[in-house]
Amino acid sequence: MLRDDASPEERERWFRRTPEEIEAEKAARWNEQWSALRLPEHLAREPDTMSGGGGSDLLVGGAGKDAVSGGRRRGPAPTVTALDAYQRALLDTIAGTESPGYDVLYSPGPGLRRIKPGADGQPDYRAHPNDPALIANGPNKGKRSSAAGRYQFIHGTWQNLAGTHKDLTDFTPGNQDKAAWYLASERYARETGRDLAADLRDPRHYGAITGALRKEWTSLPGGIEQGQGMSAFQKRMSDGIRKYGQP
Repeated sequence: MLRDDASPEERERWFRRTPEEIEAEKAARWNEQWSALRLPEHLAREPDTMSGGGGSDLLVGGAGKDAVSGGRRRGPAPTVTALDAYQRALLDTIAGTESPGYDVLYSPGPGLRRIKPGADGQPDYRAHPNDPALIANGPNKGKRSSAAGRYQFIHGTWQNLAGTHKDLTDFTPGNQDKAAWYLASERYARETGRDLAADLRDPRHYGAITGALRKEWTSLPGGIEQGQGMSAFQKRMSDGIRKYGQP
């Protein structure tokens, strides 16, 4: 697995792995054991007046405009008012094998492509950069990806999310976090009819969670570009929950 303190060179090598190397790592890690967590209550979220939405990571297509439960409309999509320890741990876990930063563009290598700076010299987060590059290897080799940011949103996915969730007014890091949560929770609802925020508190649901979310982030366990097995997923979750203040 890619360590949180990996050097830039190690991260570049990680993201340039061949499909054969990824499959070998998958076979080596998939059956590792993972332990249970203590999982208390989560923070509440407030609904707004907008409809729900969805999208996808890299080249995997997203879905419809309404958050659903078991195929039924659930009403207005939630607006994130606070991300609790479990939600933030999930976002860190997703990002751990997707991108090393909020300003990183899909990078076929060598070297990382980054969002161009604005007038202040900082990354221009006014909008999704929509700066595609040719995919160098893996199952989508030869296609182009506009994936950008910490969660590698493609442009179409971001536009769908921003059109549905009016609080996503730019591509700043905080909005990338919120958008990743919207995307994850809405995908999980469509796939399972369940509440992701609640199910994160019980590791018995981790298999269902990764099974749904790997359709958005293919580096999750079982994805076509798996970058972490279940034991690594559980450990990242456990570390993140402790990091953000839950026992």
